[in-house]
Amino acid sequence: MKLEYWSRASLLSSIAMVVAGSAVAVDKIPAESGLGGFITLGASHTRFSSNMISGTDLGDIGNERIDSLTDSPDTESSTSGFFTGELNYTFADTRTQLFLGNSLEDLVRYDLAFQGGIRQELSDNGILSAAVLFSAIPTNVWADPYVIGQDRIETERESAGGRIGWAAVMGTGLEVNISHRSIEIDNEKSGEFLNLSAADVARLSREGDQFTLDVSYKYDLGQGHSFIPKIKYNNFDLDGAAMERDRIDLELAYAYLSR
Repeated sequence: MKLEYWSRASLLSSIAMVVAGSAVAVDKIPAESGLGGFITLGASHTRFSSNMISGTDLGDIGNERIDSLTDSPDTESSTSGFFTGELNYTFADTRTQLFLGNSLEDLVRYDLAFQGGIRQELSDNGILSAAVLFSAIPTNVWADPYVIGQDRIETERESAGGRIGWAAVMGTGLEVNISHRSIEIDNEKSGEFLNLSAADVARLSREGDQFTLDVSYKYDLGQGHSFIPKIKYNNFDLDGAAMERDRIDLELAYAYLSR
């Protein structure tokens, strides 16, 4: 079957303006205690195709009805504004920071996850972080994506877990993050329309665990401009054996930060 679980999304272009801080990476903890944060405003053009995801409460993608399980999903193109941000509180004496926010990277994948946690600066050796991940706005998926010839029903996909990271490793532009999420679908009915056996229906379950390791490097070009290449390894250890997979993503981001 050519029905795809994880969607293909490409951010073709984005222009970001940052207010009061860096939205790309945390290079150092502020020198003064107090409340801070940033808001990232911008515009993006996105091409997205999926036979599993139907969108979010902020907008829909994909087709409610399909007539074949072997046809590729239609590609949706959209241009829109976006905003992401973070609220944080710094304890300057201990070089510690508490934070709550979301990221542009998750936003373009229709994964509106938030993270809340703590950062600790290690002098010139970088910043360690630990955070809890949770779905602020659940992603909508098709309860049974294999339904053909009639309208499919939406349900919510939520995830929760944790992330640990090391930014500005040993004073360089290197950043490493490891995360784990538990994925739950409110009304998982994959394959029931096809009258499969209970064992085969279980093989299509999209619930389970996702493990991610990503490594990036920020190259400063001067005057607020930077390039950030990233390699990301994903392991989807899902309950359905047919849905388990490993995936490697290669990303290249450009950022302009105005302080």
